Amino acid sequence: MHYVIIGSGASGLKAAATLRENDCSGRLTLISRDLWPFYLKPVLADFIANRIDSKKLSYYSTAQIEQMDIEIITGRRVSAIVPEENSIHFSDGSVLDYQFLLIATGARPVIPARKQEYVSTFRCLNSLSDAVRIKNETQRSNKALVLGGGHYALEILRALHNLKFDLTFLTDERYFWDADHPIPADRVKDKLMSEKIDLRFNVDVVDVIDLDGESYRVVTNDGSVIDTQLILYAPLFEPNLDFIKDSSIEYKQGILVREDLRTNIPNIFACGDVAQFYDLNKGINRINFGWVSACKQGEIAALNMIGRDNVYISVKEEYFRELYGQELLTRW
Repeated sequence: MHYVIIGSGASGLKAAATLRENDCSGRLTLISRDLWPFYLKPVLADFIANRIDSKKLSYYSTAQIEQMDIEIITGRRVSAIVPEENSIHFSDGSVLDYQFLLIATGARPVIPARKQEYVSTFRCLNSLSDAVRIKNETQRSNKALVLGGGHYALEILRALHNLKFDLTFLTDERYFWDADHPIPADRVKDKLMSEKIDLRFNVDVVDVIDLDGESYRVVTNDGSVIDTQLILYAPLFEPNLDFIKDSSIEYKQGILVREDLRTNIPNIFACGDVAQFYDLNKGINRINFGWVSACKQGEIAALNMIGRDNVYISVKEEYFRELYGQELLTRW
């Protein structure tokens, strides 16, 4: 039996470990387009802020993965899946066959069309490579503008605040903070203001001018001009599923899966941020972002790939309430 997992985030790694614990003889391949794939995404902000060493970022080491007899394919991008052939196609033209496939490719930032002209000046935090670039740029900067909202914006602000940056935060009341988050938006707002962050609601960027290769002039929709050295974007995220759009795998916002995390193709499963799972409590398909839920989905998908009959039932508490036992607002 050949199990293939696309994605090496929380859900993909949990699935790989679960498969190996329950099937010691099956062939298991893990695919990641990242050359450094086995890291803890929730602590990337601490890495930028010099609170954690790069050696402590690893969820698993490459050696640990290899000891579990897991084949690793890194630095390769999946361009298509052909369910009728049970095959995965890579951007370099190579092909890999599978018996069971798990798609755990996570989410990607959404860049609005109106920002495409100057988006190259932005930095997003969505991978270790992003964190390394941002960390390098903080070595020669002390002033930054953060644009966007949500958990990622808060983490970026926290990291740069710990580096003593002069910070401006442009956001919109509609996506400043998730209304369903257990920490209310007013508490987040009060925290940012108490930390002397220049918080501006309903202000957006309309132009960015590169002044000298080291600093930028940002023009906003209220007529303000802000000079800064670093621009970080915390946008909305969407499931990363372009490579399935020409296949027979069904999707809407994300890949549609049943409560057992199986897609419409019997030997293909999906889990984590890329999956739009069936919520038994609400009777709808929805996406459930978050580290804890991704791990649980990875475990359940893996068990069902080897013939179990488990279901995933989401609970609100699985959202980013805490990271490593510390509430978000006490980590500053």
